[in-house]
Amino acid sequence: MDVITIAPISRRNRLTLSLLSGGLALIFLIALSKGLSLIWLLPLALLTVFTTVLAIGKRIEPAITLRLDSQGLNYHHRRGHYEVDWEQMLRIDQPRVPEHPGQPLDYVGIRLRDPARFYQAIAPRLALSLLREQRPLTRLAQPECNSGQCADLLPDETALPESGLTGIRAAYATHQMMLRQQLGYDLYLHHSCLDRSPQEFIVLVRDYQMRQLGPSAGSTTATTE
Repeated sequence: MDVITIAPISRRNRLTLSLLSGGLALIFLIALSKGLSLIWLLPLALLTVFTTVLAIGKRIEPAITLRLDSQGLNYHHRRGHYEVDWEQMLRIDQPRVPEHPGQPLDYVGIRLRDPARFYQAIAPRLALSLLREQRPLTRLAQPECNSGQCADLLPDETALPESGLTGIRAAYATHQMMLRQQLGYDLYLHHSCLDRSPQEFIVLVRDYQMRQLGPSAGSTTATTE
């Protein structure tokens, strides 16, 4: 079966932004050399910095964020990557707002058969970045945690799915277990890392998984443990 790669929507217009930031920087230097008033220089400087930051942000994002192959789904992040094999993927769907089941979130959710195995394998650097990026989900799952960091999310060895988890992996596992309980999934892919709508991506992955594992895989994408 052909390998499918996904280029993130977040990298679109990176060339346009790069050229725009370069042009603004040139205009700013010319205006500065002409002794233009600070009233005009300051907004121009702020606009130049803003577009430059956006351009750099798009440039540092991976060119390919997701890859589907015979082994499973591979997710690439600027801080690392992880792989979920097809047998490990129990369900893929779009999470819903807990208080409003009819309102989908701008994420794709993946429920794992054995989350402990995933927590043991994830790189701490990537786990820390995902913890930060998932703060909106934390606030949604626990509205009282306005800062996205709550005392009850600190690692508790008695509650962890794997006794060998420590440090960042333990904190990540605790956080994901809370999201699993409240939202129903273990992994979350934001729409910005896709090249199509969440529903279109879900259909693509379900079809790919079914063709890899056979007809029995159909039940894994539509049921929970």
